[in-house]
Amino acid sequence: MKIIKKILQGLLSVVLCILLIGLVFSISFKMVLSNQLLTKIVSGKISDTTTEIFKDNLKNYDAEKIDSIKEEVEQNEKINEIVTKYIDDTFNYLTNEEEKDINFKDDIKTIIEENKNILEDKFNVEINNEDINKIIDEVDNDVNLNKYYNDSLKKTKSSLTKEQKTALKIYKTLVSKEFKIYLVIGIIVLTVLIALLQKSLYKWIKTLSIACIVSSLISALISICLGVILNAVIENITTNITMNIIPLLVTSSVILIIGIISLIIYIIISKRVKKKVQ
Repeated sequence: MKIIKKILQGLLSVVLCILLIGLVFSISFKMVLSNQLLTKIVSGKISDTTTEIFKDNLKNYDAEKIDSIKEEVEQNEKINEIVTKYIDDTFNYLTNEEEKDINFKDDIKTIIEENKNILEDKFNVEINNEDINKIIDEVDNDVNLNKYYNDSLKKTKSSLTKEQKTALKIYKTLVSKEFKIYLVIGIIVLTVLIALLQKSLYKWIKTLSIACIVSSLISALISICLGVILNAVIENITTNITMNIIPLLVTSSVILIIGIISLIIYIIISKRVKKKVQ
């Protein structure tokens, strides 16, 4: 009977580690992929478009000034806000059947209006909102921004293989709020089951602390390996973008700290219990 209990405790501890690793990636992977890697790519494209639209109309055109403008535009909070929205909407569209039209033209106007001060400061020129609207309308008449964006999405979706669609659905599930809630509930349930098997009010703290420490170290190791592999792949495409795994390492560190604190609490309680018994 004792052997069966130990085996069950061991299995539950392993599952607990897996759920904790899953929680690390569920919390941080969206920040790494969507909010950092994809945002850098898309915001970079937007900054290129923004400066291209205006550079022909700017006096004292200078390549160095254009580069500094691009850097400032890419760091703009409004751009990151809009880009994140587009990334989320794109993933939703690619993984669902329903179509969603997005007003890309209005968002481009907002982005340019947000950053016109940068252009004015760098080149000592005044850019009116009317000028912005006129230029955007001219571009839209040539390209039809909304149609181009939505057609691109439809083309991408129709060209996806079953494996790619499955991968997108897995990613969407992994980063969803519902999945995080299920993981937390699973962690709590497993901890309670382990406590019941151990028939102790405090020994489960040791099991939980070890699970946190082990899962945090495994998560950090997986994150580093993932960063090296993906950055090697990205390098073959472009040298301007790197995948930043810091959010994953930060979340792993938080789990590690929780594990260490829990272990210290267990040691303190265990010593006090032993003193009372003596």
